[in-house]
Amino acid sequence: MSMPMSDVQNIVKQAPTCDRNVRNGKTSRGSPVPLTNTGEIHVLEHGLNHKRSEIITKLAGQIVQMSRHKFTSNVVEKCLEYGGPVERQILIDKMLGHTGDVMQTMMKDQMFANYVVQKVLETCDESQRELLLGRIRVNLHALKKYTYGKHIVARVEKLVAAGERRSAACMAHMSN
Repeated sequence: MSMPMSDVQNIVKQAPTCDRNVRNGKTSRGSPVPLTNTGEIHVLEHGLNHKRSEIITKLAGQIVQMSRHKFTSNVVEKCLEYGGPVERQILIDKMLGHTGDVMQTMMKDQMFANYVVQKVLETCDESQRELLLGRIRVNLHALKKYTYGKHIVARVEKLVAAGERRSAACMAHMSN
């Protein structure tokens, strides 16, 4: 379900003056801009929690499609960054889908979606991260073959190394 035009217009009206140059889907220079960008990002960053939640809930069904495009993927990243644990879980559930196909497509084929996958790994909690890493590990070898998949492989390797260092530090602390 997409956000009604009147809601988007209200968001743009509430945005600071610098963002009001976006009207009717065009910037002040006349170039097209997706309406789910400037106003929603402002509300996600600076708005009230219930407004944030409202935007994230409305966009949740479109999260995978939005992740594939330059401007709307920025909105998805902001949803992950500024959303609460409940909203983040909704978005992760949508990304995981019922099968691994959705996540796999986002990881290997999509120029902007790989940034969303990296952002979800950065912003999720430990249990969510383990679930995501489990799905990603299955495809890790195949991801190395794809230009955009390589970015995710690097992020996963960094997270795994950090986790091993934390585990080693924890074990050392426990043995003292």
